[in-house]
Amino acid sequence: MADQQQENLATKAVAKLLRLFGPAPVLSSEDRAQFDQVLESLTTCFLPKDFMEQTLVWELAIATWETARIARNKTATIEGKFRQRLEFQGKRSKAKAARDDAIAVESAAAEAVNDWERSFRFEDVVDAGVKTVDDILDRAGAEVEQAIALEQTFDYYERLDNRYGVALRRRNELLELFEIYRVGLGQQLRLASDQIVEGEFKEVKTPEIAAPSVTPSAEPA
Repeated sequence: MADQQQENLATKAVAKLLRLFGPAPVLSSEDRAQFDQVLESLTTCFLPKDFMEQTLVWELAIATWETARIARNKTATIEGKFRQRLEFQGKRSKAKAARDDAIAVESAAAEAVNDWERSFRFEDVVDAGVKTVDDILDRAGAEVEQAIALEQTFDYYERLDNRYGVALRRRNELLELFEIYRVGLGQQLRLASDQIVEGEFKEVKTPEIAAPSVTPSAEPA
């Protein structure tokens, strides 16, 4: 029951944050539902108690999302260059295979005894060329090629890595700010607010004041 109540509170808090600060900072190539899940997870974890804490949770969700985005881009940079190299090598190998096929077909045609033997020799040559190209394109895990791809994209990769460090520090700073606020100023403000509320509804006892005497005092003779 308590977990369900906590989840309901988190869902309401997320909806409020999206109304206040939306739209979510999600690119068209990214999944909006994943960002909402990050925001809901952080909200469930911290359960912000006031507007300041809600603001910090929102900023923390953005910092977390951007950190993950940069990490993905670091991988995509190397992988993209790696695939580009494989594609270039594949095209070059296909061109070479086509030239070799033409030479082999001409040679096979000259040496063939009859049309039946010529067709078999032609199929063998074509199959060999296709197999060579497929072998190159299937080397997705070749560490040497990926190392070369990293070397060719190193300057951009290094800039991404610097941005990753900045985003990571920003996230950590937000975590520290949240902790400082919750145990420091935020707690003091909530205590002060509670005291004000309690003071407004507390029964105030007025001191009893003696009524003035109505009996005339004796005048001196």
